[in-house]
Amino acid sequence: EIGRCQALFQPATMLKMLDITRHALVKLQCSTMLEKGVQDFVAEHRVQDMCRMYTICEAVGEVAAVRSAWLAVVKSSGTAIMKTAESDDIVEKLLQLKAHCDEMLRVAFRNSVSFAMALKDAFEYFINDGNPNVSAQLLARHTDRILKVGSKFSDAGLDEAIDSCWGLFRFLMAQDVFEAFFRKDLAKRLILGKSASMEAEVRMVQLLREECGAGFTTKLEGMFRDINAGKALMDSFLQVCDPEIESLGFTCQVLTTVSWPTYPISEVWYPASIIRAQEAFKTHYLGMHTGRSLKFVAHLGQCTLRMNVIQSVFAMPTGSCTKKELSMSMYQAIVLLQFNQADTLTFAELQAATGLPDLEIRRTLLSFTGNKGCPLLVREGKGQDLADSDRFTFNGEFKSKLFRILVNRVQLKETKDEIKKVETRVSEDRQYQVDAIIVRVMKARKRLTHTALLEEVFKNATFPVTASEIKKRIESLLDREYLTRDHAPGTYTYMA
Repeated sequence: EIGRCQALFQPATMLKMLDITRHALVKLQCSTMLEKGVQDFVAEHRVQDMCRMYTICEAVGEVAAVRSAWLAVVKSSGTAIMKTAESDDIVEKLLQLKAHCDEMLRVAFRNSVSFAMALKDAFEYFINDGNPNVSAQLLARHTDRILKVGSKFSDAGLDEAIDSCWGLFRFLMAQDVFEAFFRKDLAKRLILGKSASMEAEVRMVQLLREECGAGFTTKLEGMFRDINAGKALMDSFLQVCDPEIESLGFTCQVLTTVSWPTYPISEVWYPASIIRAQEAFKTHYLGMHTGRSLKFVAHLGQCTLRMNVIQSVFAMPTGSCTKKELSMSMYQAIVLLQFNQADTLTFAELQAATGLPDLEIRRTLLSFTGNKGCPLLVREGKGQDLADSDRFTFNGEFKSKLFRILVNRVQLKETKDEIKKVETRVSEDRQYQVDAIIVRVMKARKRLTHTALLEEVFKNATFPVTASEIKKRIESLLDREYLTRDHAPGTYTYMA
């Protein structure tokens, strides 16, 4: 059309003709074109086609219409992922959608600020729609998978994966819920030595600090300090301990209660050699520090046992001895050591001899009997559930080609009760933060109406909070005489 105008019309006429042509072919058809095109372009990731459409619409002043259409399509795409995808795939699909949208923003929309804000609004909408705690939990679980040993990423790929997770984290409203689940998973990686890269762990915490402030990462940074201090502490202990304790390969990590998640403390019956090592370490530690106490927690402890299996004379005429090393949890080691005293024990006898909680001893025994090929223990009992009368016998015919054998624990997915406990702790922390916001606002303003106070709390809160929750905290502060009701209805006054 431009060439035809140049050949047939004067320059002044050509501009008017172009305006008329654009109005008829583009502006009047813009809504139809956007309705049919944007959905397909996003779904099929047709960046160049979107670029052409944006250029055409920009020429007739319809950028806002393109932005609105793109925002609606991204919202609907993200909402569909949140509602229809499997829980383990949601984060992967959201990351893929985010990568496609970022490329479209960069190439088709030329990094327009208004389109960037539209993208931010869309992701914040569907990620926090419904229960925002679920999105935070799923992202924390995905972050754990990429930071754990065995992840498929190289060093460069790991940094890229962290950046991708970081892009989604910034859309979360329940960032404190993410921190709670992330801290729980980080604790396991640090204690069990399962981190794929300590540099990546530190970088993730640094990103959290830059985004949310130093107070957000205080506990996370305290965990790293404990790990680093524990290495020096063990070196000093091994220099003064008995050779017998040193030969055990005993190691212990001191964790400060305020920084780490809470682990169950059970009255476990440790072997005598472990008790001697624990007492020696306790004496050494308390000699270096005053006013402190130590409690030994076996929940995440690891142990390596040396096993001598004397084969049956019927199977091996020579009665030869096979030596193996078994790498297992402390709970598994405590149970297996009971078979040094007897070849066969009942479930009730094992529970009484070890002192393990009911759930843990059941998981432990299942880990020994679950190997159908060649289990360490042979169970005599009926049904899937263990009964007190079930008998367990050490398998004298145990065979393995490996010298060092990893005995896996029965892995349990996070139960609803465990998730609920984490969310409850987060809810309690939020109550204190809401109290602090209310007191800080009232101290500065002295006197506010109920509506104005609600607006100030919503403005200052960094997590989702409802008006009913704020009202409960106001009532609590009134009871504790931080605030008092003013003579004017619906007005509060700060009490110094």
